[in-house]
Amino acid sequence: MSLPSRPLTIVPSSSRKPTEGPATTFDVDPDISQIISSRCGSKRSAFGLIVVTLWPPPLDVLSGPYNTFLDFVRRCFDEADVDTTVEPGPAVYFMPPECLHITVSTLHGFTRRTTDEAQQSRLMEQWRSIVSGASKRPGWPCHTNKLKFRVCGAQIGRKAGIILWEELSGSLDAIRLCISRETAERTEELAEVGIDASTLFVPNIV
Repeated sequence: MSLPSRPLTIVPSSSRKPTEGPATTFDVDPDISQIISSRCGSKRSAFGLIVVTLWPPPLDVLSGPYNTFLDFVRRCFDEADVDTTVEPGPAVYFMPPECLHITVSTLHGFTRRTTDEAQQSRLMEQWRSIVSGASKRPGWPCHTNKLKFRVCGAQIGRKAGIILWEELSGSLDAIRLCISRETAERTEELAEVGIDASTLFVPNIV
């Protein structure tokens, strides 16, 4: 993978629009069902690597509005879909406030089902090095240019419902670009240790 010879143009987050939803039918995700019902055999049986921000979330600011929002979202579903007393669990899972986060990038998705612990350790070591290298790039925002988020909407798609944010400082775009460029420059290095750089996924929304 080679980098373009000209600078990349970053589309500001605030101008991006989600492409999915609103949905009226939904897809079952057995991986999520397994995780939320705590049926994993060990801590590492569901393995993935993501870079997140706004975590831990500021619960003093988010908890009240978020719980009010969830009350309204629950009304979009049949009671049977949100019944937490059924086995193996409700059809619809609502993320608790303390788990809220914004994904910067997915380095290695848990849906790839990587169960070998040696490979998991190798992935953690190499991707940690990538993110560390990205943070040293000239385009990485300085500590004075703090991330600034504002809620701008929500969407319910076929697999997930998400809160949509705007990032007002431009720092999130800069961080994502640095991670993408660092990964591109080290694709061959990753391949030499058996890691596929194409597992990197950078969302186009906040």
